[in-house]
Amino acid sequence: MKIRAFIFDIGNVLLRLDYTRAQRLLREAKAPPPKQPDLAQLAQDYERGLVESDEFLSALSGVYGHVVDRETLCMAWQDMFEPNAPMWEVVSVLHSHFPLYLLSNTNALHHDFIVRNYEIFQKFSDGVYSYRVHLMKPEPEIYHRAIQQFGVRAEETCYIDDLEANVEGARAARLQSLHYMDEAHGDFVETLRELGVAMPLT
Repeated sequence: MKIRAFIFDIGNVLLRLDYTRAQRLLREAKAPPPKQPDLAQLAQDYERGLVESDEFLSALSGVYGHVVDRETLCMAWQDMFEPNAPMWEVVSVLHSHFPLYLLSNTNALHHDFIVRNYEIFQKFSDGVYSYRVHLMKPEPEIYHRAIQQFGVRAEETCYIDDLEANVEGARAARLQSLHYMDEAHGDFVETLRELGVAMPLT
């Protein structure tokens, strides 16, 4: 069926994640190793919107033994992204012909940071974010929420994600879905062409 809209994941699709930046900043602040699994559970609760940013940063300070100041923790948590330039080129092409939307497991600090610092997000009409709706991919409800909010027909909408589980969740919601792998970007562009999406040759 013809594609009439696109929904994008963010992490490792539009932006690559580079945790070494945060790790370097924390080392410079002489932070001890984080307490596990405290950090993993805290991050998940924050992405689901179960805790607010102030509460999250206070808890994060505890994970690092209360030896890192709040400003450094906030910087380390936010500055872990870099543009995926080839995908930005795809988005620029698609933006001229299709409505574009976002569906992401993310948190308030990350979302605020990337929207403020990366102009690519101006090309997207709307977004559904886990921390706002208290749902996370691949839970079925979050895909249906996005379809309804964006006002799209699932069968005519292409969803793009780097995690296979999230792609399968989208397919279960009847979205046309593509598994994106950064190292196979050329194959991804070719798949778009096979789906009838006009893409320039590179």
